Amino acid sequence: MACIFMCLCYIALFLSKLGEEDRWLQLLFVLIIGMTLWECATFIYARSQKPKVLVLEEEGMLLNGARIHQNEIEKIMLTHYFRDPTVGILPVKRRWVPRRYVFRFSEDGSVQADELRAWAKEREIKVVYQKFLRW
Repeated sequence: MACIFMCLCYIALFLSKLGEEDRWLQLLFVLIIGMTLWECATFIYARSQKPKVLVLEEEGMLLNGARIHQNEIEKIMLTHYFRDPTVGILPVKRRWVPRRYVFRFSEDGSVQADELRAWAKEREIKVVYQKFLRW
C-alpha cells in the first residue's frame, strides 16, 4: 500500500512540473497509470478469490458450480507460468477466455493437466499450448 502511495505522489509531482503545452502528455500519462492500477486491482482481486473446483463429468465439466457442456467448449488452452500450467477454457464463438473459465491447478499440475488432456481427447476437444487473452 505504501508503494502505491509513493507512486501516486511521484505522479502528482511529475504532472505539476509539466506546462500547459504538455496537456496531451499529461493525459497519456494518466491513462497509462490508470490502466496499470486497474490491472493491479484485478490481479489482487483474482488472487484473493477462493480456489476454483473442477469436476470432470461425462457430458461436460463443472467449474466452480457452473456447468459447461462439452459442446460449448471450442478448445482448452494451457500456458505455463512457472511450474504449474494456467488453464483457459475457450467457449464456442468467442475470441477471449472469460475470467471465470481461467484457473490453475493447486497441486501437482502436470498430473492433473494429463487427466484434463485425456478427458478432452475422449470428447474430441482440442487442447493447445498457447498464450491466451482473458477478460
